[in-house]
Amino acid sequence: MKKIISIVFMVILTLSMSLNISAHEVPDLEGTGSITIHYKDVKTGSLIAYKIGDINENDGDYSFVLSEAFKDSGYSLENLQSKEVSNALLKYAKNNKISGNEKNINNGTVSFTDLPVGLYLIAQKKKSTGYKEIQPFMVSLPRFDKEKGEYVYDVNATPKTSIEKETKPTPVIPNTGLLWWPVPVCIILGLSMIIIGIYKERKKEED
Repeated sequence: MKKIISIVFMVILTLSMSLNISAHEVPDLEGTGSITIHYKDVKTGSLIAYKIGDINENDGDYSFVLSEAFKDSGYSLENLQSKEVSNALLKYAKNNKISGNEKNINNGTVSFTDLPVGLYLIAQKKKSTGYKEIQPFMVSLPRFDKEKGEYVYDVNATPKTSIEKETKPTPVIPNTGLLWWPVPVCIILGLSMIIIGIYKERKKEED
């Protein structure tokens, strides 16, 4: 009886494990999606998207590896929140003249559509009037939604923006080339002439 119970238990456990494996959500490596950037009050400028990483599958685990265009950069994609890596990859793209997908800001949004799955670097291409350039950041496509328990292929992002303060010009006093040292000399000479004049008038009266 104990053997039968053990066998039944093992069968149930095996079935349970197989159900968990089959229920595991996996990304569609051949799929496409979109990345939409949302702004507030920003109307001008443009952004550029670089595909910096491909999805690497290893026994059911998924990670990103550098894409063909960025493989010689030597940077790690383990930390997708790293500002240092994002800035370094953007500099690498500029120095090596790597082409990207540029889109203008339209009514506060920028949409990159029909993108192959992978890891993307989003950066400012043309400056937005009145705003500082956004810091480059990485976006994974698809992105796993923990609440829904599934991969999302239409990803939304809202970068931090800051208003550019206007620099007030410092007034510059024009240099006329005038010399100021003769002024006190002239004042002294003028006072001396007045004193001499008063002295002569008194002298005449006495005479």
